[in-house]
Amino acid sequence: MNDDTVLIVNPKSNSGSTGKNWDYIYHTLCDFFGDNIEVVFTKKEGDGTALARSYLKRGFKNIIPIGGDGMINEVANGFFEEDPEIQEVDLNTETSLLPPLALKPINPKAIMAILPSGTRNVLVQSLNLPNDFEECCKILGNCNTSKKIDVIAALVTDPENPSKWVKRVFLNAAEIGIGAEIISKAKDMRKKVNSRLLSTIAGIATTIPTYKSNICEITTGMDKEDNKMDNKVITKMTMGIIANGRFLGGGVQAAIKATMNDGLLDIVIIKDSDGLAFLKEAISMKNDDTSTTEVGENIYYSQSKNVSLISKEEKDVIVTMDGEPIGTLPAFFKVFPNLLTIRI
Repeated sequence: MNDDTVLIVNPKSNSGSTGKNWDYIYHTLCDFFGDNIEVVFTKKEGDGTALARSYLKRGFKNIIPIGGDGMINEVANGFFEEDPEIQEVDLNTETSLLPPLALKPINPKAIMAILPSGTRNVLVQSLNLPNDFEECCKILGNCNTSKKIDVIAALVTDPENPSKWVKRVFLNAAEIGIGAEIISKAKDMRKKVNSRLLSTIAGIATTIPTYKSNICEITTGMDKEDNKMDNKVITKMTMGIIANGRFLGGGVQAAIKATMNDGLLDIVIIKDSDGLAFLKEAISMKNDDTSTTEVGENIYYSQSKNVSLISKEEKDVIVTMDGEPIGTLPAFFKVFPNLLTIRI
């Protein structure tokens, strides 16, 4: 590595151990990536995106986020230019037209190195990288190879203003419904208790026993000439997953057919598994090495280039991306093939 490399560090990641153990982490990084690297620390949510954009525009080409999946997500968003506010998107039409969603890389030659420096490191698992920090540094620091992976862009409803859209990209997976609600409650709990384990347990305990499925319309499409999405399913949805990678937190292999550079979204819908019945389906997904691509009794699995999800009930259905709450339904997702280069 040379002087076009920057570490964008979240010192609060991994329950604060990144900041506490920074000297060791920094020296490990220098051993494998070289000591001629710039370091910048984030102070608040969103800094990862702003800093990545700033350094890319300054000519830095090697960007290394140090933090959890949420931090990696912020930095990935910073690889792309900001858009003006998106208006006049209507997913509630009989046959949905594709929304005007585009991504423009700031520097198409820029490379991201993804390291296991958070608590869960789900993206690292989906990329088949080692979960040991030093081992992963050794592999990526000494390699001169890279590959391009797909990026998923999404429009989700702003929970503070339902008339507005939030645009976000993600690399691994979006969760919708019960999984997203658990994540959202756990994140709120971490503001009071600085323990991911305890906050996750609290999120599960306060969500699963009483959660009710929502009637949801899922519409997919493959960028046909008429620019329409017309493959529609209406079902009671307990949890939806829009995946680029195979894994979710806890080792759940939700999208067994997912490949991060195949140009397709993997869409997994757990149907009508209210409350504790959801656990049975989640355990099955974790342990099963097969999957169906048809509408089954409990799980719908499909692949597409675009998908929209609309709740048909008067209830906010939360959407998270790479483990961070972003907004609510309705939402639209589109894959952008081979748009981000990673070191691997």
